[in-house]
Amino acid sequence: MNVENMANYGNGLVDSLASPEFQKIEKKMFSQILGVLRHEVGIRGIPKVLYQWRDEVKKMKQTDWLALEVRGVPRDVIESTFDFIALMKVMESRFGMDKARTVITDIHEKTEAALRKTGSAVNLFAVPVGDLKACPDSFRSFAEYTKAQVKAGVKEGLHQTEIVEDTENVLSFHIHFCVIHEVAKAYGNAEWSFPWCRIDNVVYPKMGDRLNFTFTRRGTLPTGSPTCDFRFERCNGK
Repeated sequence: MNVENMANYGNGLVDSLASPEFQKIEKKMFSQILGVLRHEVGIRGIPKVLYQWRDEVKKMKQTDWLALEVRGVPRDVIESTFDFIALMKVMESRFGMDKARTVITDIHEKTEAALRKTGSAVNLFAVPVGDLKACPDSFRSFAEYTKAQVKAGVKEGLHQTEIVEDTENVLSFHIHFCVIHEVAKAYGNAEWSFPWCRIDNVVYPKMGDRLNFTFTRRGTLPTGSPTCDFRFERCNGK
């Protein structure tokens, strides 16, 4: 299969979230959220957390985002970031930041594991890993697929991204502006973007195990780095 014909090829965040593949992923993730919350707050505590989460999303929708809109960021892109940011804010208010990070990571890990267990053809990013693995050069196919996603993210206004290296064995790019970071920062705390950042560290290493690459990142915008630097390198040049 050509990379261009694979599911979600060239989709930005908004289109990816609306895809049938991601709708299934959302259901899996919500099940894991309920399971983690049951462990952390008990069955009786779950409705309160869910209410707080929905209420926080509602408040975000009522917030003035003109500062981002005048920079050319569409409203649907802004709103596509709300669910995870609101969830992180609620988790921090209940558990503190360190525990909230642990809880969010647990949710991501368990969702990814649940997708693998059911034999899903996609991962948490709705990337068709099985199709990419079947390509003659899985790393370069992954690189081309990822570049199309990067380009779509720039086009929709989500990111300002610079590809700094694109060779047979390496794909590296830097994100200099991220709407997710800007929304979280404007709403009160840049670190509330953690779920979006952390998901990279959960998913990409597992993709690398299957597609023969390593993933490294030295910093993120929410933690004070001037860029989010992504580097994917073919293992052993093979």
